[in-house]
Amino acid sequence: MKIATIVGSMPHLSPDEALDIIMRRTPHLVAWPQLPRRSFLENMTAQYSENFPGLLRDEDKKRVYVSMDDALAGLEKFYEKYLAGDIGYFSISSSVAAGLHALLKRVGSGHYSLSNPASGPFSVKCQTAGPVTFAMMLKDENDRPVFFDENLRDVAIKNIAMKSVWQIKAFGGACRTIFLDEPYLSAYGSAFTALSREDVVETLRETFAEVRRLTPDGGISIGAHCCGNTDWSLLVDGGADIISFDSHGFAESLALSADSIKTFLERGGRLAWGAVPTSAELLAAETPQTLKARLEAAVSLLVSKGLDEKLLRERMLITPACGLGSLDEETAQLALEYTQALAESL
Repeated sequence: MKIATIVGSMPHLSPDEALDIIMRRTPHLVAWPQLPRRSFLENMTAQYSENFPGLLRDEDKKRVYVSMDDALAGLEKFYEKYLAGDIGYFSISSSVAAGLHALLKRVGSGHYSLSNPASGPFSVKCQTAGPVTFAMMLKDENDRPVFFDENLRDVAIKNIAMKSVWQIKAFGGACRTIFLDEPYLSAYGSAFTALSREDVVETLRETFAEVRRLTPDGGISIGAHCCGNTDWSLLVDGGADIISFDSHGFAESLALSADSIKTFLERGGRLAWGAVPTSAELLAAETPQTLKARLEAAVSLLVSKGLDEKLLRERMLITPACGLGSLDEETAQLALEYTQALAESL
C-alpha cells in the first residue's frame, strides 16, 4: 500500500464536510482543504497575502492587489516582524482558510493525533502557494506582477516561507510535510511569460532554504506541485524534496527530464503521482483498475529512461492530478475514492 493525499482544494462550502471525506479517503496524510467556493479570499493568491505590504482588497472585482506607494511605506514593518521571528504576524486566519482551522481544531482536540490508535498512523500535509506563482499572480495597481519588483519579490519569498512555517508550528509534531503549489510554472518557457531560469530556481531555492532555516529541528519534507507541463529540472535544482505532478496527463513530460529526476531520486527525493484525473470527463472514463494500468505504464516509461524502478516505487505518493475545487462534490468524492483504491492496490 502507498500513502495517498490530496493536492489542496475541495468544492465544498463546509470545511467539516470536506475534512470528513479527506480523512476517510486519505487517512494517513491528511491535507487541510482549501475551499475557493466559500470566498474569493480562499483562492491561493488572497489566501496567503494577509499582512503583505500595501495589500488592498477589491470586494466587487473579487481580487487582491498591491498599492506600490503603500507597499513601500509598509516594508519597514514587514521586515521588522520578519527579523524578529514574529511567526504569529504571518498567521493565516480562518476568514481565508476555514479548512485549515477546522483541521487544527480536530488535531488539537486529540481526536486525530499521532498517538491515537483509533485513527491509525496520522500526519498532516500543509500547503502554501509557491513563491513564483504567488509573486506572479499578486499584482500592483497597474497589473504588473510583484515578481518583477526586486524588493517585493524578496518580500514574497519571505512571506511564503513564514506562512509555511506558521502552519508547521501551528500543527506541532503532526505536520512534517508541506507542499508549495506552483501552477504558474506550467507557463515557464512560453511566449506569455518573461521568467528566466535563474530567477525561478533562485526564488525556489531561497524559499525552501528559509523554511528549513526556520524549522531547525529538521524532518520537514518540502514538496512542490505543478499540475501542468514544465521543465521539471527547475524543481530539482530549486531543492524540492517531493515533486508532485499530473502523472495521468504528463508522464511523458517528466520522462524528458529523466536525468534530473534520476539525480533527484538518488539524493532522496520522492514523486507524488497525480494519477487520478481531476477532469470530470476524464474521470468518467476510468476505473481504479485502468488507473493502475496507466500508472504502471508511466513507471515503465521512466524505467526505460534509466530511472531506478525500486526507488520509484519505494518513494511513491498517490494523489489526484490537481485540486478538486472545480468539480462538483459528488465527482470530487469519486476522485478521492479512486485515489484511495489505487494507493491501496500498490
